[in-house]
Amino acid sequence: MALDLYDKADFYNYHARAIEIPITFSCNLNCKYCSHLSQYMSKVPHVPVEHIERMCTDWSERINIRYVRLIGGEPLLHPDLEKIIEICAQYWKLSKAYFCGLEIVTNGLLLPKMSPSFFELLKHYDILLRVSVYPTPRWSEIQAFLSSLESPVATFDSTTFLKYYDYVDGKPVLFQSDAAKAHALCVLFKRCHVLCDNKLYHCSVPVYWCKAQEKGIIADNRLLTYRPATIDMSPQQLQLWYDEGFNTDMCGMCRDTSLFVMNNENHIIEK
Repeated sequence: MALDLYDKADFYNYHARAIEIPITFSCNLNCKYCSHLSQYMSKVPHVPVEHIERMCTDWSERINIRYVRLIGGEPLLHPDLEKIIEICAQYWKLSKAYFCGLEIVTNGLLLPKMSPSFFELLKHYDILLRVSVYPTPRWSEIQAFLSSLESPVATFDSTTFLKYYDYVDGKPVLFQSDAAKAHALCVLFKRCHVLCDNKLYHCSVPVYWCKAQEKGIIADNRLLTYRPATIDMSPQQLQLWYDEGFNTDMCGMCRDTSLFVMNNENHIIEK
């Protein structure tokens, strides 16, 4: 029995029926308040294709979804992106009657440098490019390039950022928030399940923060309390993990108010 990662009563809620797979932690932008802490992850290797295939093999029979979303960092930096697309198509798109499509979340700046075979794959699998709009000098160039593509494109405004941490003495520090308020405010919970290291996470926050803690970028003992779902769980255990939801103590590491950061504070630099 596979776990439905969407609410059947709210079947058409787009956000509640996708999983995200980080394929790299590096980015070609340097944003001070990057929610994925990519500004500190340039030396973290890309996720190997073999690891991604193992996750797709293991989890495609355990969970029902509607979309797979490839994320980063910047996914277009991964040298084996085309192989990863083929793997996702094989294990998710072709094996699940519920599945609708693949998506790639990108800042778009590397698109003009991508190979013709990449764009053929986009058309073949009807892959949606979700392009985040950053105020870089090259945006008009990228916008013109997007208009020439035959595959579907959606843009979203990144001129403001949700603030997921603060800085103390130049280092990122997680919030000490009211966990219940933060949980109620959250736009990720139950919406952005993430597969990483062959484990299933409720959202992207513990994925990137735990990676950052491994690298000594942040230090917070609350990160040690979170337990992602593992492939050896029984169907009943996996359903219980999903129903219980996120650890509310850990939710207190996010802000408990709608705090946005404008780009002029965000130090966006194209590398």
